[in-house]
Amino acid sequence: MSKSARWTLLIVVTTAIGCGPDIKERRLGFYPSREPRCSLEFVQADMRMMGPSGPWEVVGYISISEKHISDPFSEKYRAIVRPRACRMGGEAVTIMQAASRESGHGSTTGTTWGVLRYRRAPNPQAPSQF
Repeated sequence: MSKSARWTLLIVVTTAIGCGPDIKERRLGFYPSREPRCSLEFVQADMRMMGPSGPWEVVGYISISEKHISDPFSEKYRAIVRPRACRMGGEAVTIMQAASRESGHGSTTGTTWGVLRYRRAPNPQAPSQF
């Protein structure tokens, strides 16, 4: 293999490795995990429904950013979000923020999903021992 062919291969491999999505998770509480392929509702973001008197509580966030324009409803993103939301104990997800940008330097997409679960009444049982 020639020296220029090796450099070309190195550039292609380096570029391909850096093309995957950047995924971040943030938990706001800890709840029992559900199975990785659990059923999740998709809820339209309405802050009143996620407020103190609403039916949903936010248990965490999943953020995905990528170096090209991507559909937040794609099967690829669903496959990323579902197991993480289920692991957080989520029963639903909503898109909290989605943005894309194109410029002379390329394009990017960033989406943040809120992981939700139904609000439950406080449990009056005595606290368990740690």
